[in-house]
Amino acid sequence: MARAGVQDAGFSGSRFTWCNNRGGRARIWKRLDRMLFNQGAATLSFNFQVHHLGRDPSDHAPLVLSAITRLDNKPRAFRFLNFWTSKPELLDVIRRGWEGSFPRLLLQRLASKLRQVKKHIQSWSREQFGNIFDAVQVAEERASLAEALFDDDPPEPKLLALQEARVVFRNALFVEEEFWKQKARAKWLQDRDRNTKYFHSIVAERRVRSIIHHIKDANGILLTEKSQIATEAVHFFESLFTAEPCLGSWDILGVIPKIISHDQNEDLVHVPSLEEVREVVFAMDGESAAGLDGFTGRFFSFAWDVVAKDVYEAVGNFFYGAEVPKSITATLVVLIPKGIRQGDPFSPPLFVIGAEVLSRLLNSLIRRRDFVPFKVPLGCPVVAHLAYAGDVIIFFSGMKKSLWLIMKALEDYEMVLGQKLPILLSGFPRYWRIFLQTFYGVLQILGHVFTGSNGEGGVGLRSLHHVFAAFSLKLWWRFRLQQSLWTEFMLLKYNPNLHPCYSELCPWQSATWKRMMDVQVVAERNIRWILGSGNSSFWHDNWLGPGPLCQEVETFQEQSVSEFVVQGCWDWQRLYDVLPTSWVHRVLEAAPPSSDQVWGFFEMSIGGFWEAIMIRHKVIAWWLKSGRTMYIRFLFRILPALICWNLWKTRNKFVFEGRVATVTQVCGRIVNKLHESFGTRFQGVSIPRSWSDLLDVVAGLRMSVNVLTVRWKCPLHAVVKLNSDGCSRGNPGRSGRGGLFQDSNGRFLLAFSCYFGEMTSLQAEMRALLHGVWLGVAWGLANLHLKSDSLVLIHIIQGRAKCPWVVQRELQELLQYRHHYREISHCFREANKPADRLSKVGADSGEPFVYDFFLTLPCMVR
Repeated sequence: MARAGVQDAGFSGSRFTWCNNRGGRARIWKRLDRMLFNQGAATLSFNFQVHHLGRDPSDHAPLVLSAITRLDNKPRAFRFLNFWTSKPELLDVIRRGWEGSFPRLLLQRLASKLRQVKKHIQSWSREQFGNIFDAVQVAEERASLAEALFDDDPPEPKLLALQEARVVFRNALFVEEEFWKQKARAKWLQDRDRNTKYFHSIVAERRVRSIIHHIKDANGILLTEKSQIATEAVHFFESLFTAEPCLGSWDILGVIPKIISHDQNEDLVHVPSLEEVREVVFAMDGESAAGLDGFTGRFFSFAWDVVAKDVYEAVGNFFYGAEVPKSITATLVVLIPKGIRQGDPFSPPLFVIGAEVLSRLLNSLIRRRDFVPFKVPLGCPVVAHLAYAGDVIIFFSGMKKSLWLIMKALEDYEMVLGQKLPILLSGFPRYWRIFLQTFYGVLQILGHVFTGSNGEGGVGLRSLHHVFAAFSLKLWWRFRLQQSLWTEFMLLKYNPNLHPCYSELCPWQSATWKRMMDVQVVAERNIRWILGSGNSSFWHDNWLGPGPLCQEVETFQEQSVSEFVVQGCWDWQRLYDVLPTSWVHRVLEAAPPSSDQVWGFFEMSIGGFWEAIMIRHKVIAWWLKSGRTMYIRFLFRILPALICWNLWKTRNKFVFEGRVATVTQVCGRIVNKLHESFGTRFQGVSIPRSWSDLLDVVAGLRMSVNVLTVRWKCPLHAVVKLNSDGCSRGNPGRSGRGGLFQDSNGRFLLAFSCYFGEMTSLQAEMRALLHGVWLGVAWGLANLHLKSDSLVLIHIIQGRAKCPWVVQRELQELLQYRHHYREISHCFREANKPADRLSKVGADSGEPFVYDFFLTLPCMVR
């Protein structure tokens, strides 16, 4: 169907059109018969509907095709077409429609002005564009006629007429394509992915899908009549979007702390400035579907100079609490369904808000005197609940009053937030010991089956004892990280206020803790702590390598590694006081914790840094620094990257190669890299390798200014110079071309300006140069010297750079005229200003012009 270019017309009635009419399990149903239509049928003003009739007495169901016209006397809704903005005169049309007498209320005034502008734009569009589809056909016929005339008799004037006809045809195609592109709303396409037929097919397919053939009501009855479908749709959405009465108290939301201060709240509700409103308007997606007023975001950004004052006053009036008219509220109201399902865009944030309310509501019960929580060991945090992806386990003592408080909290939550919670009350099984013993016996039997005994038999899987030991080691590792509620609970229960290495095994402890204690020695022997900021235990954590230092001394106090570091270096006197001499030498060979010291070494010289918790915060702090000169700004941008990179390399060398580095060595490497980066970025700038001297020199550097005189020079005798230029506003965007011819005495000979449509700047530059050569040949201007301010274009034509495929055809055409020009060279933009102004005139006017007299040139070009 896709290759044939046809689509299914849909159907109503039975799902199948054929049956073999056999009984029992031998009966087969199929949808063998269907109605297909092509793209041409989708453009007709008919609504095609297919209905499946009963099969009796045949095995095939007859198909009834009905065609209902879509044409009616209702006026079509206004939609702002974005391609209208390709005409600069549209701004004058909007300005005329914006003037007049309007209501005093600012919001109503804005709505009234938009309604009046609609009428002016519609009238202007009929005069300027007319029927865009007829315009494409007419332009294509004229281009074909001009091409035929040129093929029969190819003089130079007919070549110019052919090129002008082609430009008109391309402009008509561009308008048609932009119309279908906006109507198709295909935003995923990239630049130059142009296909009017594809856009048209999207619109046709969306139109087919928008037709409702039948629906089922709440009772499952199939409705096919138009009036029944309309009534049921209204009833469904009224029920869906009608708010249910809230029976609960909104006081439960008081469990959410008020984080936003009064000043921050005032900032949120303050009237925005004109610049803030402008940023929001220009951030709107111009290709999005229009609202009920018919205007897209492109309209407001295009006509901002005209509508800015009224839009800003209307926004300010809204913030002051003015009544919003229906014409504006119709585009602002967003209905949120009562039943949020998975996949809805509102589902994730609403789920997070609801889960936060429920969690804090349950935690608030702990502070009540009449609530008895689940008993935990002395010093352990009281746990009211544990939340998982789809379940919440609530813990309490089992007292009747506590149960009532929990049920009351859950009922309040359901009434206020509208979420129904399936509640399952349960306790611990009475015979859990028997169950566990039986389960353990089953595991032993399975272990012999899968792994065998004494290395014989089984299916060769891994030993369950080894798997059990591996998971036990993982439990101890998570316990040592101390990064979860479980680890905090276990530490306070079994080893409060002590290092985990002091943990001991007692008979009354849980099976999980006993399991962890069985692997404690093995785990601690294989855990290696890498020094970061120095918070690791100096005596108990294995940060040196051979083992914890507590095994080498008799008495010691609990201390961290950072307590033995002074200004980024080991405090060797203090080390000698607490360690044997042999171990002091080992410690001095290790790299001290240096991350904060390295950052501090550079931050102290600059100043103005806040205390950052994470590395990315430090990097952002550097990037947010403002500098007076480009040299200081370069320093603030590149230095944090060099610090991170050298710290990472130092860490890897220590871990994988055992090589240590002091803070001084790391900082020296960073300064050397900074010196190299400055030499590469600013050639000719000499800076020292010392950080303090480097900072002083960079702070004193000023941008050097070289003055170069640029002027237009006359060509050689009997040579005509062509200066051309192309512009693209947006790259790609609205583009134009321009150029002018002058003789060896600097006298004006000829000039041109044309509109190209939408393309890149390189395409515009190439076509401007090609069009200038065409025009020069047509007017008998030979022996040309071509000038362009695009160095990339010059290198492409000279063969010094690779030619992109988008300008390959134009390059080949230009090379065919190589005998008409003697030289092509680059010029500075300041020497090409007349051609630049002409290209902008072509882009703004949208029409081709040829100037054969100096006074006919635009005044800015003259």
